Amino acid sequence: MTPYELSFLIHIRTSPSRFPLAGTELYENVVFCFEETGVIEKAEDTESGWQLTKLGVAWLEVILHVPMPKTCFVDYAGNVVAGV
Repeated sequence: MTPYELSFLIHIRTSPSRFPLAGTELYENVVFCFEETGVIEKAEDTESGWQLTKLGVAWLEVILHVPMPKTCFVDYAGNVVAGV
């Protein structure tokens, strides 16, 4: 997932206003892909015209709860020898 796609999903989830970067070819491609995969659906009651489906909400929640990776050093056998 690209930062653009993530910002689009967060915007659709949190704001009824039009996505600030709407109107570009990239926007149209992202909307098409998300609509085709069932992540978003049309919403007449919002300025953006879109809302997340249950699948979209679940997917966004999973993405937002991925823990940040931690730095560690591993030896040739796969043993962690030092971590931060």
